[in-house]
Amino acid sequence: MIHATNSAIIAINSIEGNAEDLAAKHALRGKHVNATFEDILPTKEDDMHMELAFKSLIADMLMRYCPNAKQWKGYKEMLDKVSKLIPQDRPLKVEKTDARPFGVFDVNKGSKKGIVKVLEAIHQRSMLSVEKWSSKVRVVVGNWLTSNNL
Repeated sequence: MIHATNSAIIAINSIEGNAEDLAAKHALRGKHVNATFEDILPTKEDDMHMELAFKSLIADMLMRYCPNAKQWKGYKEMLDKVSKLIPQDRPLKVEKTDARPFGVFDVNKGSKKGIVKVLEAIHQRSMLSVEKWSSKVRVVVGNWLTSNNL
């Protein structure tokens, strides 16, 4: 039996910088036990942002999908005004997706050790040095078992 672990590489050009600061992440370990309900409550600014977003998105839908709306006097100007009302929260810029097949690996990824072997195999096939490989931001996903083990 072969273990066919298929893979693809998708460039993430809009992410700047290197991989996360591992030391800073490790320093946060276990701190979530001190979190309170207030830590996740939306702020007044969050409330204002959501209220404006809801109202402007509803207005946008009414403008776009109301029967015969395009025949209204000043429709384009109204649509432009409504579109400008929609708040933006760190919007991602539009970019062409660069996805490439990376081949199949005959590695059993059904365990944590198997996941490590798959990641090592991907690294070897990439032909990047350890330093370059470690500095790249990457998202690795798969089926439930793979994602759970990762």
